[in-house]
Amino acid sequence: MNLHANAALSLNRRRLLCRRVIEERWTVTTAAEAAEVSVRCARKWVGRYRVEGELGLMDRPSTPGLIPHRTSEERVAAIASLRRLRFTGPEIAETLGMALSTVSGILTRIGMGKLGRLGLEPAERYERERPGELIHIDVKKLGRILRPGHRVTGRRSATRNTYTADGRRVGDAGWGYVHSAVDDCTRLA
Repeated sequence: MNLHANAALSLNRRRLLCRRVIEERWTVTTAAEAAEVSVRCARKWVGRYRVEGELGLMDRPSTPGLIPHRTSEERVAAIASLRRLRFTGPEIAETLGMALSTVSGILTRIGMGKLGRLGLEPAERYERERPGELIHIDVKKLGRILRPGHRVTGRRSATRNTYTADGRRVGDAGWGYVHSAVDDCTRLA
């Protein structure tokens, strides 16, 4: 049983409500007041109990039992086969004369929403046999910071920059460089 958070009646309380009405001959209004639910809710549970017995007191899913306009399985298979041929959603919709929202929903439902590497050969991996055969080199340029600004210190009263006669800042921080090399075979840096 899957009761939602605001359910007024648990399974036992539904059973008690129905037995009061059917076996003890309470009126539906009186039983509803005792169970602290509306008369309409009480009638629903009593009606289900009369027709289906104990099973009628179980929760039912709110999804419809039959969807008359659901896309046929043949059409879903056609959409899937076109997707495997690397067609995009709009291309499939145009080819089959369907709405794009319908095609997108179906592709998501069958797990083919993202095109990715779908239908392609696996990615080509390479591996070097000897250390030093292939080395990846990277150089990163980093700016030096002499003193942090007001966003770090919280003070706006820091001294202003002073400049030389040729326009350079006094105490200019400059740049730092980080060089990295990674061996492809051993992955040593």
